[in-house]
Amino acid sequence: MQMLKNLKMGLATELTELTKEFRTEQQEYLKGLQRLKEKRKELTHFEDHPLELNAQEQKRIEELEQEYAQQYSEEQVRELIENQKDIIRRDQELREILNDIVELQALFNQFQGLVVEQGTLLDRIDYNVESAQVSMKGAVKNLVDAEDAQKNSAFTCCVLVLGAIIIAACFILFLKFS
Repeated sequence: MQMLKNLKMGLATELTELTKEFRTEQQEYLKGLQRLKEKRKELTHFEDHPLELNAQEQKRIEELEQEYAQQYSEEQVRELIENQKDIIRRDQELREILNDIVELQALFNQFQGLVVEQGTLLDRIDYNVESAQVSMKGAVKNLVDAEDAQKNSAFTCCVLVLGAIIIAACFILFLKFS
């Protein structure tokens, strides 16, 4: 009997130790869950961006409340509703981002049009500069030719004047001796 009593005492002591260990582990687990909940609230808390629900979204929230009110506790229903509101908020934010991206795309398209237009304008300017360069080379050649012609013309004029003087002198000599 003594042995049975000792065995019971040993088992009771072991059960007490296991119960203490279980409670300690359970408390640590609950503390971990609480920390996760707080961290989640910090990450999903949107004070600076209030949620604006449209009629359809408000109706969906009310349906969730009615549907889950009988099946789950009030805290669980509140958490489900908060999750649904977070989903709606994220959806709204994604739509805003999408609108911003569409606006950004429009700006890039306008910028692309300006770049193409400026490129065309630069091509025209480049063509005009090349054309002016060719024209300038032609003008320089024409000026050189004109200068040569003018020099030749002055020389020709001098020769003609001298020739006329010689002919006039010959004519005067001929008249004087005739």
